[in-house]
Amino acid sequence: GRHDHFFELGGHSLMVAQFITRVREKFGVTLPLFNVYQTPTVAALAEIILDQQLGQFGSDDVQQAMDDIANLSEAEIDALLAQEHKLLNN
Repeated sequence: GRHDHFFELGGHSLMVAQFITRVREKFGVTLPLFNVYQTPTVAALAEIILDQQLGQFGSDDVQQAMDDIANLSEAEIDALLAQEHKLLNN
């Protein structure tokens, strides 16, 4: 879920590096390594990513992304996380 702790679920430094690479590829932002260690939940990291995007994109684009994220159900978030987990482990 969006409030699960990355490291308590078995995350480790190699997965952090993979995650940072995927964030850069998918969202066009560079997430500093320390952010994952300081805020290891999807919800907290999403806020950091959106803040960085706000600096890159117009506020209308960011607002639309925030609305899209806010409208995701817990089941949709779980499905997205499961899909990412599957991709990371292949």
